Amino acid sequence: MPTGTTLTRQWAEHLLALQPQQHAAVMSAARAGLVDYLACALGGAHDPGLHIVESVYPGTATGTATVLGRGYATDAGRAALLNGYSGHALDYDDVQRSVRGHPSTVLLPALLALAEIRGASAERLLGAYAVGVQAMASLGLATGPAHYEAGYHNTATLGAIAAAAACGWLIDLPAAPLTVAIGIAVTQASGLRAQFGSQVKPLHAGLAAQAGLNSALLAEAGLTGATEALDGEGGFFALTSHGAATPLELLAPVDVWQIVQPGLVFKRYASCAATHHAADAALALHAAGQIHAPAIETLRVIFPPGLTAPLAKTLPTDRSAGRFSVEYVVAHALVHGHLDFAAFGSGPIDPSTAELMKRVQVDIDPSAPAIGTSPLARFSVLQVTQIQGAPQALRVDAPRPGVPAEKFAAALGRAPRARVLLEQIQTMHSADDLQSLLAALALPPTRDENAE
Repeated sequence: MPTGTTLTRQWAEHLLALQPQQHAAVMSAARAGLVDYLACALGGAHDPGLHIVESVYPGTATGTATVLGRGYATDAGRAALLNGYSGHALDYDDVQRSVRGHPSTVLLPALLALAEIRGASAERLLGAYAVGVQAMASLGLATGPAHYEAGYHNTATLGAIAAAAACGWLIDLPAAPLTVAIGIAVTQASGLRAQFGSQVKPLHAGLAAQAGLNSALLAEAGLTGATEALDGEGGFFALTSHGAATPLELLAPVDVWQIVQPGLVFKRYASCAATHHAADAALALHAAGQIHAPAIETLRVIFPPGLTAPLAKTLPTDRSAGRFSVEYVVAHALVHGHLDFAAFGSGPIDPSTAELMKRVQVDIDPSAPAIGTSPLARFSVLQVTQIQGAPQALRVDAPRPGVPAEKFAAALGRAPRARVLLEQIQTMHSADDLQSLLAALALPPTRDENAE
């Protein structure tokens, strides 16, 4: 690093030099991530918590930034907040291993709002999104596992910073103001895992999206601030990484883009990603026809160290809270044979599932690599003992992924217009293309109109 040049400035220059449009695989991955995010945001556009946030943050009466699935536009900051909330409301949105969190539900709300008000092209938006994933993943690697394990919510903390960087790239902010923008976002970066399972968790995503967008706009307007907010004494890494940070990860050459490898993990179920291995195991055992839920004596779920960190420590009483309970996920799968939207909707848990949840034991395999040091070493083992018959066990190392196009069609009610919009996303390049897409996505889903 040149003498007198801060790490934050070096990172800003590093990010501004990236050219994602030159890589077809990167742009293809960005389109897939956009489809998945839009599916989740449209699905969460009528979440009760979103209505509360909408009422408390009234914003301007008119604006040019689309609120997805709500039928109106507003100012950019409010749109980023609301679209960030809706994208994370169902906990159905993508995750990324290096981030150890959810990148798209922070990055895309900020970028879509900014692209819309500035008339940016769809190609520029997708490129900025890829840069944002790169920034957020690099932050995750540089910050290290201790940040998340201490109780921070990476989606919120790393997301605000990465969103500022991505927004700066979108509007081609010079390195000096982008350095300031990153610092403004760093000073707003917050979010605790203590909020998991509550309506505040998706608020984290919305606030981070809004903070990232506003940080870039404030720096562009000339607001000055610290030129080193990440490194050194009193910086983000020193304060939140507990001595485990490797700051120079930020400047590593981009040999493989993080949006491609390890890539975005698209969820199959609207629940915490830590439950998905066990969910697949439970559904597979149910489908095999050898499990009779009333006859189950004990259920044991075995995790590697660290994978249980985001999960609830007490049994839920409501289906929506079951998103963070592996006990609920496994029990519901074995009783009902599915984990569709109804499994995680509002309302009480049915008696059969509630009873079976009490028999689930969660254990850690201390001999397995911890996911903090080996993020890809994730697995779950489900062991089932019944009153009669041989015990059953199944290990899942890689859960089945969700399919963004299918999720998008489902969010739109499987209407024929889903096919049109999917094609539009795959082929859009210009600013007019993006504006047309957002105008269509402002409309609420039509679940009973033109249904197939």
